Parts: sequence; structure tokens; C-alpha cells
Amino acid sequence: MRVGMRTAIFVLAVGLAACGTPKRSGSPPATPVISNTPAHDAGAHDGGPPKWLTDPDKALSDAGAQHRPVLIEFFAVWAVPCEQLDKELRDPDVERLVGEHYVAARIDVTDGSDAEKQIQDRFHADAVPTLLVLDASGHELARRVGLPAHAELLDLLGRVLH
Repeated sequence: MRVGMRTAIFVLAVGLAACGTPKRSGSPPATPVISNTPAHDAGAHDGGPPKWLTDPDKALSDAGAQHRPVLIEFFAVWAVPCEQLDKELRDPDVERLVGEHYVAARIDVTDGSDAEKQIQDRFHADAVPTLLVLDASGHELARRVGLPAHAELLDLLGRVLH
């Protein structure tokens, strides 16, 4: 039993370290929050900044209609790696690539509500940040858990298109 407890504590510690340290004060929102940040909300699918949706089903539907893959980002506002990934996703080269070729969705799992957990379970996104690339039918093409380096992010997004 002691080995099992040590393993559980180790796994918990590693998971917390990967997610970062909470940066906000106060209690989480009472209702599920699946939100956009203003910088991600501008633009269209014309090569400018992508329009980040908040509903994965809407993203899949749009992807089918537009014959594009889907990029889904799972994030939490308290996770430092998610904040760093957000900066990477705002890079002009990344924005151009996503805006031209992907339907994009950001899923905020900050609250940890049942609704958020259902979405995470559906896509097997147990940690944040998680990036998923799906085809328009919802089949997984690529997955990245954790913060990718800039070159790795561009490679992941470009590789799926070829």
C-alpha cells in the first residue's frame, strides 16, 4: 500500500508541476466557462487571425462545411504553460497558418465543472494545455500535451496539412 501511495503522490506532484501554479485569487466561476480571449476573437478564415470558437461541435460542423481540419486547444487560466501557449498562438506565423487552414476552438477547463470534464473526457484531454488536431469527421490527426516549442508548434500544424 505504501508504494501505491508514493506513486499516487508522485503522479499528482508531476501533474501539478506540469499545469503551473494558480495565479488568480477568489473562487472559480459558478457556471462552466468556455471563453474566447479578445485577441483570438478578431479576424476570419482568410489568413488573418483565426476566429476561435468555444464549442467543439460547432468547430467540427464548420470544419465539415469548409473541408478543413480542426485545431482544439484545452486550457486553464491558472496554468502558466497555457498562458505561454496563448502567446505562441498569437504569433503572426501561427495565426496565419491557423487562420488559413484550420477551424479553431479554445476550450476553457479552468473551473473543472462536470460540463468541462465531459468535454475533456470526450477528447481524452486530461492535462492542460492540450492541442488536438482532428479531421472534419472528428478523427484525431495529431495531439500535443504540454507547451510545444515554437518550431514544434509550426511543424505540428504544417505536417497535418501535407
